[in-house]
Amino acid sequence: MDEGKVKKAIGDLSNASARESAAQFLASATADRNDAAARAKIAALGGITPLIQVLTNSSAAVKEKEHAITALLHLSRSKENRAPIGGNGCAAAVVKFLGNVSADATTSDVLQKQAISLIVNLTTGVNANRDLIREAGGVSRLVTLLPDKAGTSISKNAEVAAAALASLANGNIKVKDEMREMGGLQRLVHMLHGKPESVPVKNAANGLAQLCVGHSLNREALRKTGAIKLMIPLLSVGMDKPVTQHAVATIGAMVAGNALAKDEIHDNGGIPPLVQLLNAGVGKPVTKYSTSALMALCFDHSKNRDAVREAGAVPFLVQLLKAGRTSATAEKAAWAISNLASSNHTNKEVICAAGALSAMASLLAPPEEFADADQSDIALAHGQNKALIQTLPTDPAGVAAAAAIANLATGNEGSEHLSEGLALVPDLIALAEDRDSPAAPKAKLAIKALAKNCPSGTDYIKQVGGGAFLPAARSVHKASGLPGVSSAASPEAPKPIPVAKPKSTFGFSLPSLTSKKKEPQKPVTSPTSPASAKKAADVPSLPPIGQKSAEAPAISKADPGPPPIQWAKLEAGPAWPTEERSKHSHQHSVEAGNSINDKIRIAKDGDKIMIHPGEYHESVILDKKSSGAAEETLVSGTSACVVISKTRQCAAEEAAGGGPVGVVVGTWGGGTDKSTATMENCAVEVAMRGMAGITVQGADTNPLIKGCEYISGLIMSAFLLRVHYDLAPVAITKKQQAQGTLEQCNVHDNKRSGIMVNGSAPIVKDCMVHTNKQAGLHVYSGGEGAPYLTHATCLPSWELPPERGAWWDRGRAADCVPPLDWTGYFKECHVYNNLLYGVLVQSGGNPSIYRSRFSDNKQIGVYVWDKGQGQFDTCEVSGNTTFGVAVGSGGNPTIKDSHVTQNKHGGAYVYDNGTGHFLACHVYKNGLSGVEVKNGGNPTFARCKIRENETTGVFSWTSGLGVFEDCEVFENYACGVAVGASGSPTFSRTKIHGNQQAGLLAYSSGTGKYTECEMFKNPHGVEVRGGSKPVLSKCQVHNNTQTGLYAHDEGSCEIDETNIHHNEVYGVVIDSNAHPHITMSEIHYNMHAGLFVYDQGMGDINQCRIHHNGLTGVAVESEGNPTITHTHIHDNKEAGVYVYSEGYGKLENCNVHQNGLHGVEVKTAASLIMKCVEVNDNKLSGVYVHDTGVGKFEDCLVDGTALDLQMTDNNVPEQEQNTDE
Repeated sequence: MDEGKVKKAIGDLSNASARESAAQFLASATADRNDAAARAKIAALGGITPLIQVLTNSSAAVKEKEHAITALLHLSRSKENRAPIGGNGCAAAVVKFLGNVSADATTSDVLQKQAISLIVNLTTGVNANRDLIREAGGVSRLVTLLPDKAGTSISKNAEVAAAALASLANGNIKVKDEMREMGGLQRLVHMLHGKPESVPVKNAANGLAQLCVGHSLNREALRKTGAIKLMIPLLSVGMDKPVTQHAVATIGAMVAGNALAKDEIHDNGGIPPLVQLLNAGVGKPVTKYSTSALMALCFDHSKNRDAVREAGAVPFLVQLLKAGRTSATAEKAAWAISNLASSNHTNKEVICAAGALSAMASLLAPPEEFADADQSDIALAHGQNKALIQTLPTDPAGVAAAAAIANLATGNEGSEHLSEGLALVPDLIALAEDRDSPAAPKAKLAIKALAKNCPSGTDYIKQVGGGAFLPAARSVHKASGLPGVSSAASPEAPKPIPVAKPKSTFGFSLPSLTSKKKEPQKPVTSPTSPASAKKAADVPSLPPIGQKSAEAPAISKADPGPPPIQWAKLEAGPAWPTEERSKHSHQHSVEAGNSINDKIRIAKDGDKIMIHPGEYHESVILDKKSSGAAEETLVSGTSACVVISKTRQCAAEEAAGGGPVGVVVGTWGGGTDKSTATMENCAVEVAMRGMAGITVQGADTNPLIKGCEYISGLIMSAFLLRVHYDLAPVAITKKQQAQGTLEQCNVHDNKRSGIMVNGSAPIVKDCMVHTNKQAGLHVYSGGEGAPYLTHATCLPSWELPPERGAWWDRGRAADCVPPLDWTGYFKECHVYNNLLYGVLVQSGGNPSIYRSRFSDNKQIGVYVWDKGQGQFDTCEVSGNTTFGVAVGSGGNPTIKDSHVTQNKHGGAYVYDNGTGHFLACHVYKNGLSGVEVKNGGNPTFARCKIRENETTGVFSWTSGLGVFEDCEVFENYACGVAVGASGSPTFSRTKIHGNQQAGLLAYSSGTGKYTECEMFKNPHGVEVRGGSKPVLSKCQVHNNTQTGLYAHDEGSCEIDETNIHHNEVYGVVIDSNAHPHITMSEIHYNMHAGLFVYDQGMGDINQCRIHHNGLTGVAVESEGNPTITHTHIHDNKEAGVYVYSEGYGKLENCNVHQNGLHGVEVKTAASLIMKCVEVNDNKLSGVYVHDTGVGKFEDCLVDGTALDLQMTDNNVPEQEQNTDE
């Protein structure tokens, strides 16, 4: 490729006469799919932006746009070009071409087709572009291109639009929601009526698969369209056909958690073709998808278990196991076998006979790639990297294999093939001993089942070191029969499958997100200058830099987030026009080579001194007074080329002698005169480390410095502007402070902080403060800006000037505003790219800062510590290398209506007893947590939105506190709220939803109070473990994709007056010695069981209602042992209480009624104690004890009959022999 021609073509894109040929050349140069080098070259030479500008240029011809969009389409074939193309305005431009071609003269059929194809490329693998297309209205426009009824002809653009919608929906919940609401599901179903192998049918099937994955509402909506009948024939098109792959993926997504869809697949003959697809080969996607679909079809569905076996699936599934633990297909096959074997003795025998137990060995052996799992878990627990969270080994194959072995062995006593499972015991023991492994609970169950049902199983397991996992002997009183109770088997109550534990996807604990502290930074002073050292001694040492964690993943800045804050226009450089004054007694002129001080000495108060371009090597002292209300001494440069500078030698000599360096406004050396001089359009350079370029001091000194720039030399001065107390008086009052106005200035490249404020209240407006070696702005020892809450006045917004109305806090009477006579502030500044902090506030500093941006600083954007305060209103804190806002050591800022976003390590970090108020802020898309609180930090967040952060939304740990009121914590990439290591925040009226892990995770002694909160659309609404004990009151926990409450690994919680409902699997799950206390709450309308207790889980359930759940009200297995008192259990679809497989429990003073099967069922070595329980009006028997179950009943009433006895496996009563049992 001729680079010269490419550069010329890129340049010609801005030339109207050459634009079409230039765009055509670039489209042709990138046409070769295999020429990635050409695409990279054009992108590197800056070709992307000019091409996008052609699309957005209203004067460009349609033909020019067609060539430009074709070139962009070709460039987007390279993945590295997609984000730059989408993020530079192209997304919105291409959406405009999706309108009606016949009605819009600015578009064409070619433009529309290329625009749709470009959307497909831009949204493949780049989620930020999906959001940009959606926000530009692309979803609705693409949906309108699809056919609105079945049987109509499908245009080429419509079939490509289906592919674009599939790419948009991939992993993007908002797109999926919008497509359903716009009728996109039904339109895609219309396209399935074409020829099975056609492109429209293939693209429609792909789109439907993407829409259903991970989205229960779309699954059910798609089922209602009748799509299943259209999908099943596509399964037989061909194992190697994409349409078959998409169809089986859609079916697998539809049946997940949808019992009605499972019935339809069975009734329409969908199971046999799915089974045949298992033979496609282990490496084929269609095999993995069909295995996953069969796994879901068999879960909690006895009719499908039989149908899958009868279709011949077992030999295929066993063969797939041999692919080994690194194969996702083998893992799915193990889960399918586990579900097939659940509560189905025939399936257990067929599966064992096919050699499944021997094949499981390949899934249990420790894999080589997990050898460093301990270190990876530690790194994961630090929350350092989203990618690590997604790729860390969770041992899914081990979980699946252990579950399958447990189900194959349970209730399969005497099977001739079961002894093959004993060879797996050593590997099962290794899994069971690893408490951090999600496979441990299932491994324990498998060991117990093998011991119980294999000949000599117990002895062998003890011999190889597994005795600790065998149940202790229990004495059970047996009886010989209960007349009048039928021994016929009851309908099977499906065995619940425990929720996969998320330990290794977030880490068993959450230690520090940060690493060790750095030492405090020392002030930079000149090694040769005593005077410099003395001045530096007046400046407090900088605080410890915010504790730094490992580099977070790169964050795309394409997503605009909430509506942007409107900023004043800030231009680089000091080239602002000089304001004309109307009154000056005399005007003086200074040429280069002459002395500015000479002119100042002869000038009178109110004179004007014009400085011509040049360099002036002298210190300048402005000590003139205002001669009247409108008259000021004015020193003005005629252009930006005025430089007031000192050579290094003369500056050092002057400083050593106690003289000023640079420009002094006010007095020097104890003088008493004040100055209200004005300095405009000048640049100041001082070649002396540790000295100020401009110093403002003296009682009532109040200059205006406008349009100036500090120009750095090889050795730069300490800072541009230093405003501080007059050193002469002992008692300082506000009227004795030096002030000053700094307006439209460019403060940069200084050796220390850009602007330093000590004990005064300057006005700083419209300035750029950047590239300084310490902080951009440093406020300390009473430095203000505005005395915000000192002498503050509470006023309604209509009594405030327009500029001040933003301080009013949503009309709350308790909120105050600065007094109307405030004396200083920082307004509409941009503080960026400083080596340490954007703004540092300490030692009682209390600035007032509003409508300003703190971005891309190398440490922290806003750092408040050591009793610093500050008021920040309508600011943006973004792109800083560690935290956006850090508050420590008694710091207490107020940050309001501000955005804290895209900071690499976290949004807000409050530690070491820092506090602060965050009001109506957006904290989003930060590299780690949105908010981190530790070591006694106690901030208040009110009406804030905390979203889309790379790990947790709120992370309170190591004794962190915090108050969160009326907030929303959502769509974070790990938990919404994580509380550990004695963290104890308080949440009120907060919505926690749409997070990728638990809404609330409490671990490792984490506590906290959560009142009137709402947790929904998370995998788990609330998860507690590791000795934690949060307190929830009057909360709503609903519509989570797995469980409402998941308590495990010795976790506990206090839940009171809380509504747990409509969760997609269980309402409450308790295991692994967890012991929650739930009182006066409702657990209802959950898709599976309301309460599921297993693996030695416990719990106290008191004064609750458990009703209308999709399976059982209460299910207990595997040494689960809850205590349920004063609770109503009614109207559940199957049993009210189902205790099985060595489950235990106690019911006292309860009412069990109107359930769909038995009121209470106890079987397979389970034992239940009931006291003062009333059981009535259940569809089948009130109490059914069978298959070695044991029930003890005292003062119970079953369908009007008193029951006071014990039942055993053959349902024969006996009188109690031992009342102490």
